[in-house]
Amino acid sequence: MSPFAFFGVAYVGFADGRGGRHARDFLDLPDEDGWRGTLVCDDFSGYKACFELGVTEAGRLAYARRKLHELWANHGSLAGEQALKFFGELYAVEREVADLMREERKRVLTTHC
Repeated sequence: MSPFAFFGVAYVGFADGRGGRHARDFLDLPDEDGWRGTLVCDDFSGYKACFELGVTEAGRLAYARRKLHELWANHGSLAGEQALKFFGELYAVEREVADLMREERKRVLTTHC
């Protein structure tokens, strides 16, 4: 288990390369006592083996939106354009609930998104 798990913190480490072994080593994978949890990350291929070893992948919505924007801007994709409109609607709801208490914000987002 990672020494940071108890604190519920985010940690950024440094490795001397981009190989996936660095992520696995840091998370003590594939050791049975290795870290298990949700890894918020980009689409770096080095993380892929972690997901096969019990780590849950959580992609960032911003990365998906960026790819859709590139699809629309570079190729005139109608699907990309429609997706960007949906993102605009989602962001509008998020702005509306920004000042609400956590539970009320969750209720509104669950209902409207």
